[in-house]
Amino acid sequence: MAEELAYHDEAAAAYDRAFAHVSSHSLPFLLGAAGVATGMSVLDIATGTGLAAEACLRAVGSNGHVVAADR
Repeated sequence: MAEELAYHDEAAAAYDRAFAHVSSHSLPFLLGAAGVATGMSVLDIATGTGLAAEACLRAVGSNGHVVAADR
């Protein structure tokens, strides 16, 4: 079990290194198109490493709420 968790941690870190720059460019557009704004509640299904959830948190601000779920 510990080996499997270590593999998943390494895979998640590699994913973030590979795709964080792409996400940083596309997520503001996607959140704008979805109408995500200050004070809203957002549900992020299949959040993966949480890159989109982090962007949602910035968009909804301290009065908003984000729930992120993954397997």
